[in-house]
Amino acid sequence: MTTALRIATRGSRQAWAQATAVAGSLAAATGRVVELVEINTTGDIQSEVPLHSIGGQGVFVKEVQQAVLDGRADIAAHSAKDLTSGATDGLLIAAFTERRDARDALIGSTLDNLAQGATVASGSVRRRAQIGRVRPDLEFAELRGNIDTRLSKIPEGGAIVMAVAALQILDMTDRVTEMLSIDEFVPAIGQGCVAIECRLGDSATIEALAAIDHAPTRHDVEVERAFLAELGVTGLAEENLQARVRGTTLMALSNSHGHLVLATGNKSELAVGYSTIYGDAVGGFAPIKDIPKTMVWALARWRNATAAATGATPPIPHNSIEKEPSAELRPDQLDSDSLPDYGLLDAILEMYIDQDASIADLEAKGFDSALVHRIISLTDRAEYKRRQYPPGTKISTKSFGRDRRLPITNRWQG
Repeated sequence: MTTALRIATRGSRQAWAQATAVAGSLAAATGRVVELVEINTTGDIQSEVPLHSIGGQGVFVKEVQQAVLDGRADIAAHSAKDLTSGATDGLLIAAFTERRDARDALIGSTLDNLAQGATVASGSVRRRAQIGRVRPDLEFAELRGNIDTRLSKIPEGGAIVMAVAALQILDMTDRVTEMLSIDEFVPAIGQGCVAIECRLGDSATIEALAAIDHAPTRHDVEVERAFLAELGVTGLAEENLQARVRGTTLMALSNSHGHLVLATGNKSELAVGYSTIYGDAVGGFAPIKDIPKTMVWALARWRNATAAATGATPPIPHNSIEKEPSAELRPDQLDSDSLPDYGLLDAILEMYIDQDASIADLEAKGFDSALVHRIISLTDRAEYKRRQYPPGTKISTKSFGRDRRLPITNRWQG
């Protein structure tokens, strides 16, 4: 008598529906009995915690994979987008189901109908970044939980973002307000299909899964996964890559349409080297390169207040001014991870740069000695970056490039 094939799956309604569909296909193709084994994952248990803070990609699959590795199940069924790009030791992706619609969708409002400053809820950093690029005025809120929970949390006057395939498997596509174009809003790697793993060397199960493997989907998803794996960068290199991709894109648009790219760095960032060469340092002109960060905020608030006083719409998104400063190079990244408060930083920089204060002068003013040495070291070492920065407006007594230049080739220290 042939034993039943056991499929390990998460217990969410979407995952259970996906695994049930896989079980039906397997039973029809092989004639074998197929059973489902429910597994609780870290992502399900910690349903109120932002995904990127508990591990991001992979938090929905590790426990399901372990159930196969330790023999509690024969097969693991996952949403392919939840898998990391690398192979898991001891397991093989033996089948991909036919891909459903890979697009994302808005539920609650269309993108064009969202009022300025409306809230879009999503737990995906990717989705927030893509929508924020098109509508920088929008606010974003964290959204976790199963599909029913997420559908109950549509912000007032706002929208949530969901994968169309998740709604398709549950026959809930009637809830979609707008399908997002795949050209502008690129879905996650593997989105829309189910990846099915089994143990390496389990020839009987591999043979059974071959009967339901969808070759065109396998080709597409393996290419996507290979691209992701090939990048192979982490940490600072990964953060700089993001900035350089943006910079290259902006310069390509400039070349194509004849626009002038404006570099967005301010004096505080240029001072301590808080910019990426060939990334956010690209451009033909830098309008705020001589304006400290704290003054940039003050000017932004003044500009919005002036607009509001005349009945016009404030042009600068409130969130851009009031949120905690971040270059948004990785989930939860903040400027304060590597820099002091900008009020403190600007006070030190003004004395050191504009007033030619020495370390002794700064320490005499009560600034922490270790912090003073660190900021001065960052400032002196970043001279090579400033030499490659676009020209810009001068408003201070000493602007970088014109009024203040340091040697960069002989280990000079001030």
